[in-house]
Amino acid sequence: MKPAAPISACATDLMNANLTFIEPKLIRIPAGEFNMGQAPGHESYPLRRIHLSEFMIGKYQVTNAEFKCFVEDAQFQTSAEKAGHSLDHHYGGQLSEACWNAPGGRGTHLDGMDRHPVVHVSWTDATAYADWLKLKTGRAYRLPTEAEWEKAARGPQGFNFGQGNSQDPASANIADSGNNERPVAVGLYPANEYGLHDTDGNVLEWIHDWFDRDYYHTTPLQNPIGPVEGIKRVVKGDSCRGGSFQHYHRIGRQPHRGASFLGFRLACSPE
Repeated sequence: MKPAAPISACATDLMNANLTFIEPKLIRIPAGEFNMGQAPGHESYPLRRIHLSEFMIGKYQVTNAEFKCFVEDAQFQTSAEKAGHSLDHHYGGQLSEACWNAPGGRGTHLDGMDRHPVVHVSWTDATAYADWLKLKTGRAYRLPTEAEWEKAARGPQGFNFGQGNSQDPASANIADSGNNERPVAVGLYPANEYGLHDTDGNVLEWIHDWFDRDYYHTTPLQNPIGPVEGIKRVVKGDSCRGGSFQHYHRIGRQPHRGASFLGFRLACSPE
């Protein structure tokens, strides 16, 4: 089943527009408690009741059009561009010259993909983008913490997927959705109860926190921000090549390595 007509915060042809920056559409998440984690047998064990202060989080994953403004204004070179390659799941390994504006490697481009989530970006790239937008707007943009992302993704009823406690290929861009395991424009699939799109499909998302397999055993019960140090950063959500990752699922990835199925969304504190 194909998704309904697109819902996007972006204009139709932003890639060709002369814009300095594009602010994300934000969703306000109320203060309060939620269930974070899962039952035994998962790295997100144990299930704990966590309290978060009010925060704002992006309705959509950051798009190519938004990221293009940053790259051009800051003359920024991404980790993949410096390395000369990036992980591509269709290729099955490190694809030469794959980067944010050549997602399929040499000779590929972003024509018609202005509303697609930016991919082949590292955690380092994502935080640089947030810092740049903070300077441009005066708003404290950043990556969401793991707790913030999970609360926003679960919605007020604490669902494991965007539309409930079971996954449906018609409700998220996953491997069985008929999109050839490739990202699509943000907002094509239904939002969750808070109004966020693509929390369980399209691309995985970088998170602020350092990754620690045992962190959930010692997580502070109020406004946790992750371990103080680590080797990898947390990645949450699911992607166009998956379909089984529930909102409590977590993996770690080295912060300088992007991939064809990995992007990000922004958060900030309320004004």
